[in-house]
Amino acid sequence: TPRTARTPVTNAQYGEYLKANPGVQKPPFWGDRRYNLPVQPVVGVSWQDAKAYCEWAGLSLPTEAQWEYACRARTTTAYYSGDGEADLARVGWYSDNSGERLHAAGELEPNRHGLYDMHGNVLEWCRDAFWGDTTTPRAGDGLRHEPEGAALRVMRGGCFLDDAAEARSASRHALMPGARMYIVGFRPARARP
Repeated sequence: TPRTARTPVTNAQYGEYLKANPGVQKPPFWGDRRYNLPVQPVVGVSWQDAKAYCEWAGLSLPTEAQWEYACRARTTTAYYSGDGEADLARVGWYSDNSGERLHAAGELEPNRHGLYDMHGNVLEWCRDAFWGDTTTPRAGDGLRHEPEGAALRVMRGGCFLDDAAEARSASRHALMPGARMYIVGFRPARARP
């Protein structure tokens, strides 16, 4: 069973965090009607913001290996639903079916683990720094590269503006850890004891 949340963190969930932590800066798109519905994934959070939320909630950002394990759900196909674009359209919001807009979390079919939106809707921060993916994941949590300093961070899953190839289970993206973009959110994992 995967250790990750069923959906990316929603605005409603992030709002609870903001209420409990009044000194935390609101995401830059918090007041934008296109991105601030309670059921939509929160966007505009930096890697540091996502990490701070996870720590507050007693969780952690998933490593890239944890994220891919959770996404694939024991499949070897391009998407957990199959290899074709029709398979992706059943489970993920991407450029050809999203209407170029963010959707509510959990609207499409989940994978075998009961996880929604692993393909598309928002890119999701992972704990790892972005380097080659040929490094053997370390035992326990699967971390490949320690997230230090300003090193690029891994994002997975594709977003509502990406084409089908960018939403594959194996597709990798990178961004500076301080970036706050309207296509990036996150999904917590249970912290290891």
